[in-house]
Amino acid sequence: MSNIRSREEACMVLGLPATADEHQIKCAYKELSKKYHPDAQPNAELHWQYYDIVEAYRYLMTSASSLAGAGYQPVPKGPRILGNEGKSQSWTNQRKESEEAYTKWEKARKQRKKEKEAALKERQQEIKQQRQYDEAMEQINAIRTARAIEAILDIARKK
Repeated sequence: MSNIRSREEACMVLGLPATADEHQIKCAYKELSKKYHPDAQPNAELHWQYYDIVEAYRYLMTSASSLAGAGYQPVPKGPRILGNEGKSQSWTNQRKESEEAYTKWEKARKQRKKEKEAALKERQQEIKQQRQYDEAMEQINAIRTARAIEAILDIARKK
């Protein structure tokens, strides 16, 4: 859900009926925000549900407050990203940027994994070649030893 446009949409995000009162909204928000908060949720794909929950809650609380008093003026939203002064971004923009960053990170991780696997295969091939070389050298040394023994025996026979 992005850019919630109606009370029904906001209530649907929180899992509430459209006729929910302020107490039900607050309870649902607290429960869901604890469940899907990025610090408490190891699954990165579920973090975005948290931002949708926050957006729905803000929408409902703003509309509830505006109904309560005629003189209510909502507080303008400031920057939502640290170090992003002067630029107001919606949760959907943040989500898109974070998804892009995650995709880039995941792509780099896969590339590093491929490089590690290639290096491991290369190292295994080197070890295999070294073993083959060692075995060949053992066979050559065995042949040399056999020839040396034959030469000694030939010398002994001639005497």
